[in-house]
Amino acid sequence: MVRHAIVPDIISERSQDLEFETIEQAAATSLSNLAIRYCNLRASMTSFQDYSDPDRIISTACALDAEYEVWARTCPVPYIYQTATLSEEADDVFSDHYHVYPSVWIGAIWNNYRSARILVNGLILDQLRYLYQSSESNLLWEGHCFDQNQILTSTNTLLQLCHDICASIPYFLGYSPESTSFSGQPPKCANGNLLLWPLYTVGESGVISDVMRSWVAGRLQWITDVMGIRQAAPLAHSVLKRQEHLLWKPELVSSDSIPEAGVGVNWLTCGISSCSATSMKIWVAFRETFWASLVECFRPDWMYEYMNFMKT
Repeated sequence: MVRHAIVPDIISERSQDLEFETIEQAAATSLSNLAIRYCNLRASMTSFQDYSDPDRIISTACALDAEYEVWARTCPVPYIYQTATLSEEADDVFSDHYHVYPSVWIGAIWNNYRSARILVNGLILDQLRYLYQSSESNLLWEGHCFDQNQILTSTNTLLQLCHDICASIPYFLGYSPESTSFSGQPPKCANGNLLLWPLYTVGESGVISDVMRSWVAGRLQWITDVMGIRQAAPLAHSVLKRQEHLLWKPELVSSDSIPEAGVGVNWLTCGISSCSATSMKIWVAFRETFWASLVECFRPDWMYEYMNFMKT
């Protein structure tokens, strides 16, 4: 994720210069613009624990979250997905239902929306926790404590978003209700790659249950074992250990805190602090650039070309 620099103007300006878009493409462009605004809000902070101006950060994040909600309510008809209810329990479906999307592209757009909104509400909760312990706050609304109301709202929103991401997983991994399991032929790797960030975002959320966290880690491990996407293995380990690989403190991943190159170990049996310097830097680069890439994934023209390529 881009944290210490605003999104380059060329990306924002490119979204404004599009003249010929379908309804579906315009909705994706609107979503990418919201993601850019969140990145820029984070860039205005010195770190995730920057509490120098919590009122501004909370107000801006709440306004952004409201726009995300409007986007979800007003999305075009081709974005509408179906919810299938199970007649009996299935281990590969977290709850008693799962989503069926018109296409993988539409499903990816929804999960990008959910992942981004989880980050927005996570930021709100972190700032509100600070204000809740501080006596200095101007966030009062109609005589009621804004802090407590927003904490409840953001927590409920986070839980719903996490459940929705879990409900989307069976569709991406080829779940078949007839066999009450995933189909014999593994889905294309594109499906698994599109799930890495949403699953990891859910797994690192502080509001989910241990049952959901274990299920999410299991899906990441399935993506590793069956689909061969080895990037999912350290994510599964991180979720199970409830570790955040890339902390918000840059000094924790400085050269002094990284072991010498060549001291490599199995990521599945140890923490990130024990991995080799090369592996650590690769993981840092992956996480630092993933969100910027995610913004580009919202671009409808890029996604259409990508999905058409994967069909061949």
